[in-house]
Amino acid sequence: MFTFAILEKHLASCRIRSSLRQERGLLVNNIQFLVPGQKEFRPHSVYISTVEEILLLIREWQLPEGVMLLIAGDSPELDSLFSTPDFYAVSCSVSRLEISNRANSCYFAFSQWLGNLRALAFRSKNVQVLLDEIADHLQVPVFLINGGYRLITSNVNASFENPYIDQLLTDGYLSDESIDAVMSGNLEGENIPDTYESFLEPGCYAVLALLRYHSQTFGQLLVFSKESGRNAALFDYIKNLAGIIREHSLVNNREQFESDTEFSALISDLIDRRISGQEELESRLFRLPAMPHKCFRCIVVSFETGRHTPPLGLITRSLSRVFPDSSIAVYQGDLVILAKAEPDSWQFSFDREQLQAILERYQAYAAIGNRSLFISSIRPIYLQTRAAIQIGRALHQREANRVFYYDDYTAYHLIDLCCRLGYEFHEDHLAYLCTPRYTALLRHDRDNNDNLCEILKTYIHNNCNTTKTSKDLFLHRNTVINKIARIEEIIGCSLDSWEVQMRLMLSSMVREYAEQYRQTDLLDLNSQFVK
Repeated sequence: MFTFAILEKHLASCRIRSSLRQERGLLVNNIQFLVPGQKEFRPHSVYISTVEEILLLIREWQLPEGVMLLIAGDSPELDSLFSTPDFYAVSCSVSRLEISNRANSCYFAFSQWLGNLRALAFRSKNVQVLLDEIADHLQVPVFLINGGYRLITSNVNASFENPYIDQLLTDGYLSDESIDAVMSGNLEGENIPDTYESFLEPGCYAVLALLRYHSQTFGQLLVFSKESGRNAALFDYIKNLAGIIREHSLVNNREQFESDTEFSALISDLIDRRISGQEELESRLFRLPAMPHKCFRCIVVSFETGRHTPPLGLITRSLSRVFPDSSIAVYQGDLVILAKAEPDSWQFSFDREQLQAILERYQAYAAIGNRSLFISSIRPIYLQTRAAIQIGRALHQREANRVFYYDDYTAYHLIDLCCRLGYEFHEDHLAYLCTPRYTALLRHDRDNNDNLCEILKTYIHNNCNTTKTSKDLFLHRNTVINKIARIEEIIGCSLDSWEVQMRLMLSSMVREYAEQYRQTDLLDLNSQFVK
């Protein structure tokens, strides 16, 4: 993709002034002389003319917006042309013929160099050869890093120094602060998808191009230059080169660059039921560079909706510190982590504070799911774990906690499944899932402004210990005893039976699910739940 910014850069030695305000991606397919009286202009064409020809054209005919011009000479009468954003013009100190020679020479030299680079990529399996050629041609330091911002290879001129280069060469990766600086930058204007540019400090301009496969980032091309502002030509060069590096990497270094991507594809296919059988599953597992653990614990990290796409490579690297020796996949915007678990132990330990800090930084939530010995079980385990995030957030909206355990929400998930799958039975009225004894108690509380349902829940939760219940509710023990007696009177049976306790506690959870998760009154049978 040859662009006007690359052409302007090549004409810098004879350039007088330019109206090109560092615009990027202005595609050029043709360079030709302006014809006197010309009224039709082809898209993606650059027109070479004199000052007199342009002035005559402006007087007799209106120039179309977006036209690209190379002008031999300059004049104050062209000030309006150079001050408007509607045109892209460069005035030069050489003749029209010389401009044509230089412009066409630049066009063909660029095309030949890009063709040679593609041929080099085809002949050589070593990506270092490509980086050496790019660095030599552009005279800038070039880095190839993986999706986790860890250095793979580079070509750096010793005279070019900045803290980011030192960090990559010394530590082998960019720190979180450096990544934030490169990704956000401080340049005005929108970044082109998959390519970021930033002015990091006086005299340091950076361009970062993502290398993607199946929408996942498996590598990144990063360059720096000593610029005081945006370098549109370098940006367009990197857009071109990223495609060549991407194809070369996927053809010659699939195991190095694509391991996480292939694992993500496998997890996605398992969750979406696209694996035809055990034979295909075993074949897919065999192709992975590293086999998942035989016994694993599933963790799902989900991000808040309505925010920019999170830097998954950076987050994955941070999570790998919390869950070392784990496999991480991306599925529909979630991170699915298969962490190593011990088959003879139910305990699962990790740095909860560190995980909480990561989740707060990236506005995310995590759920710790069940363990399993079978990778084929990932679909139900993922759905369970994902549901724990949704239900946990709804039931604990006012809490700062961002980590949930599926074990704590198993009953709520069963209620949720009954709600979603049992419409023919309860017609979306969840009161029918409760024992009538509990709904009678709830009606009593509504009619008498009482709190028997709260006392019942705390009492059963404390294994029917009145002393512990009174402490938790800040009530006198005799008050609790009297309230329990009133509850037994209303429900018409004793609370000594564990079966009665189970039915009442399940009904209490149905009410909590309905009111906090579905935001519906359990006793209002005239309302319809949101599906």
